[in-house]
Amino acid sequence: MSIIKEALLRGCGIVVFVFALAVFSLLALGPWFRQACRLFAHTFDILANMVVGDLVRIGAGGTSQFRVVEVDDTHARILPTLDAGGAYEFPMRLIYLTPWTE
Repeated sequence: MSIIKEALLRGCGIVVFVFALAVFSLLALGPWFRQACRLFAHTFDILANMVVGDLVRIGAGGTSQFRVVEVDDTHARILPTLDAGGAYEFPMRLIYLTPWTE
């Protein structure tokens, strides 16, 4: 009987340890998890609203304006709006593009 009792006590100790480790992990990773959720929501918003012809910038502080020429699942082909020699379309990941607002 003592072998069963000892096994149960060890098992409960392991369960408590795993539970405590899970709680600690959630608390420690909480800010990272919230940031990841915000990034996912931002990316989903861009994916849902990006259409051909939109004006965008690269990054939040970008100063150059680009026009979306083509959109697929994770990338968009963009073209600079400034008339300059040698301007060409190039692909950019959607998560790096932000809408142009003025």
